Amino acid sequence: MNDALFCSIHVDSSLARNAMASLIAELTGGVAAHGDVDLPWGQIAVDDDYGMFERRVADADDFLGWPTLLEVMPFDSARRGDVVPAVASLMKALIARGMRVLAKGEYAEDLPGGGEVAGAAVTP
Repeated sequence: MNDALFCSIHVDSSLARNAMASLIAELTGGVAAHGDVDLPWGQIAVDDDYGMFERRVADADDFLGWPTLLEVMPFDSARRGDVVPAVASLMKALIARGMRVLAKGEYAEDLPGGGEVAGAAVTP
């Protein structure tokens, strides 16, 4: 894995793992496989049981309570010019579907939100 291009994306979504993987595959042109997504430049692992429920109940805006975590794991041979635009495009597409996202990684400043929460606030 190319550590410099690794990125974690917290997603405010209640989609189950396979549904999220199918959505990501549709949005990226990847292939959903066993709840994750295979891409030409790497893989996106989907965890739909990530967030801390106590944090979610206390503050719906705390990304550590969001239930979905995507781990973008580019291959060693992956190029920044392929990965960063693809991740940005995925995040924009998730935002367009009403989800909030927050990316953490070395290139977070080049992604929607620039390392901060991006997307519309969810109303209770």
